[in-house]
Amino acid sequence: MEVPCGFTLIENEYGDVLCSERTYGLGVIIYGGMTSTSWHAPAPNASNLRKNIHEYLANMAEPFFVSTYFTYPDSIYCQYEDNPLPELGVGSDPGIFEATPVGLVIDSITGEVDLGASTPGTYTITNTVAVGGCEYLSAFDLTVSDTPTADAGPDQNICKGANANLDGGGGLTYLWTPPVYLDDPALEDPTVIAPPTNVFYQLIAYDVNGCADTDDVAVFLYPDPIIDAGEDEIMVLGGFTELNATGAVSYAWAPAESLSDPNISNPTAFPEDTTIYVVTGTDLNGCIGTDTVIIFVIEESDITTPNAFTPNGDGLNDSYKPSFMGLGTITDFSIYNRWGALLYFSADPSIGWDGKYNGTEAEVGNYIVVIKAQNQFGEPLIKTGMVALLR
Repeated sequence: MEVPCGFTLIENEYGDVLCSERTYGLGVIIYGGMTSTSWHAPAPNASNLRKNIHEYLANMAEPFFVSTYFTYPDSIYCQYEDNPLPELGVGSDPGIFEATPVGLVIDSITGEVDLGASTPGTYTITNTVAVGGCEYLSAFDLTVSDTPTADAGPDQNICKGANANLDGGGGLTYLWTPPVYLDDPALEDPTVIAPPTNVFYQLIAYDVNGCADTDDVAVFLYPDPIIDAGEDEIMVLGGFTELNATGAVSYAWAPAESLSDPNISNPTAFPEDTTIYVVTGTDLNGCIGTDTVIIFVIEESDITTPNAFTPNGDGLNDSYKPSFMGLGTITDFSIYNRWGALLYFSADPSIGWDGKYNGTEAEVGNYIVVIKAQNQFGEPLIKTGMVALLR
């Protein structure tokens, strides 16, 4: 039994109509004497009832026309997802697809939605199937979610051993990769804990619909400052010496008790015992480095002289050079043979005697040395001794 502009869905063995489908306004109504609750699952509304009847008729292979209904795999899509096609129901007639309001780009024949070209929003998609002069409508609500804008914050520069606080944003939930050195990679603003090297992170920001965007940030380590506390020195008890540190913009020396000012690069030191001084320097980036220097304290200044040298060209102990122990300088030194003849004189103690006289190698043996110096108070010192020339 046919219903005007409609179709009989189910009839009994006597030809009585139990359930029919027909257009009504912009939609489709289903009516009749339905009592089976299974056709109302999962909710008692016309859309689910109609779908259940379609499935029932399809499973029973009833020879009735049933208009097409459709769905999409999901009801919410991100703009960067693959464009969805509708899944057509029992009638399998694609009909004509339209969407309201304006903004959804949809193919009217296939129902394929162009997500990237669509304006974010929620739309009602209708499918109209015309059969026997009657139009049958199906509808589906689809949401195109706007893509969030992830913001991983600016790149950061820190000193080695320091922490960096990342500054993420743009989403509802977050994931930082790689998770190395982070206190919690799911936080919006995690802390990078003392990274040992430069690290590059990617932030994935998710919105309420699970749509995501990414942004990158780098954490760079400043180079370690190279602090130099200077050369170790020897000083006489009761005297003083000047320390000299380089490589920073501010300094702190310890121990401070025997220094004129522990917070300058070149304090005067007057220790009473041999002391190891540690200087901590801070550079323009706020990074810290340290170095040490030893000040040896002796009872008095003295001239020291080696007792032998071997000018054989092997690069070891090839020249004779006296040195000064404590504060003071060598002014000159002279070399004499055993008969008192002057063989060598130098007013530059950095230049030693190479064991030659007038360009000829001197004989192996003992030679007399006379060394003159001044201590830190300008007082003259002189020392004589013997040195053995060996080959």
